[in-house]
Amino acid sequence: MRLALGAIEEALVNPAAFRARADAGEQTQFGYTYASALRNAIYRYHSTGDREDAAEYLEATIQKSKKLRSTKRRSETIDQLDWYVEQHAALGWPTFDTRVRISIPVPPRAAVSLTCTGEVGRIDMVPRGGYAAWLFASSVRPEWRYELRLPLLQVALAATLGVPNNEIQVGIYDFYARVVLSTTYPDSAIRAARRRFNRLVSNLGF
Repeated sequence: MRLALGAIEEALVNPAAFRARADAGEQTQFGYTYASALRNAIYRYHSTGDREDAAEYLEATIQKSKKLRSTKRRSETIDQLDWYVEQHAALGWPTFDTRVRISIPVPPRAAVSLTCTGEVGRIDMVPRGGYAAWLFASSVRPEWRYELRLPLLQVALAATLGVPNNEIQVGIYDFYARVVLSTTYPDSAIRAARRRFNRLVSNLGF
């Protein structure tokens, strides 16, 4: 079974029901959305370094889709791309990589039958040292700092990049509220997150 990093909060609500849906092959299907189009345009921007090219790519992608027909949403999504490019430029941190796949270590007893993976939208090099990992979200809950996935992501990325945990920032671009949020979890919070994650794995039946 694959547990998506972004589905951890859903699994925490009712692990048994989540496992049953997973075993039945039930997965949430969103298809191609405005958020999907925006993410692809962001990756295009980082690939080319050309904001105009990314905007043209975004518009063409939306126009080609039979599902994305809202003129209002099209305009909002283009504005969100402009906002993102402005925020990236204002921060000024060198982008180290984009669209990075991350694996979260699971307890050894579960390693044969369970994986936990996710995607980091962007990783920056922080000028004073370390790295910042950014997720892209249509909207963010007020209690985002307490999401289990974030400290798990921090420690997994630290291990991948070979740096101490405290040299990794984890953050989220909230495209609805147009805010950029970030934090670094202390080791105590990371240990607590690992214990909570291990309990979740057990509650999922692994």
